[in-house]
Amino acid sequence: MAGGSFPNRKAPESLVTTGNIITPKGRLSIEIPLSGDGYGRVVFARGIASQITSFVEKARDYVDGYFKTSKEAYERRIAELEKRADDLQVRVDRYNARMMSQFTSLEKNMSNLQAQSANLVSALSSLTYNTGKK
Repeated sequence: MAGGSFPNRKAPESLVTTGNIITPKGRLSIEIPLSGDGYGRVVFARGIASQITSFVEKARDYVDGYFKTSKEAYERRIAELEKRADDLQVRVDRYNARMMSQFTSLEKNMSNLQAQSANLVSALSSLTYNTGKK
């Protein structure tokens, strides 16, 4: 790799090359380790900022991003809970109607028993009154 990092062609004008170090003008330098055949191998690895940016972009994806799927999951859960609350309200309303019906029936029975008791007391007192006169 004599004469620079581009053995078979000229380096672009925007790059400064020194041996096996390539520096885009005003940017980060890249050192290319050379192998025995005169060619180098460059491995690109994203930095943490790039990884975070990629994660945020994927998370905000409107089709299948994390935030979208999470929002849909929460909306489904809310709908399920609202349906359950509605079902429970129906059960409570039915129970309330049943209790009111039973209470009304109890009130009627109590009223009938009080009327019977009054009639019985009246009959007994007239019986005692008639027996006492003789």
